Amino acid sequence: MDMHPTLKQLDALPPALQQQVIMLIQTLLRQYTRSSAQPLKQTWAGAMATYRDQYTGLSLQQETVEQWGSSVPD
Repeated sequence: MDMHPTLKQLDALPPALQQQVIMLIQTLLRQYTRSSAQPLKQTWAGAMATYRDQYTGLSLQQETVEQWGSSVPD
C-alpha cells in the first residue's frame, strides 16, 4: 500500500513538529474509538408505561402547549 504524499512529508518536519503530528493523530484516534465503541443507552425506555392508559401523546402535547402559553408574560 502506498503512503499518502502528506505522510511522506512528515519526514521533512523537525522532530518537535513530528511529535505534535503524532500526538494529534493519537488524540483523533482516541476520540473516534471512544465515540464509536459505546452503544446508545436507552435507560429511559418504558418509563411512562404506567401512564399509557391515562394519557395520549396528543393530550400531553396539548397540555404542554397550554402550560407554556400561560407561563409566557404578556
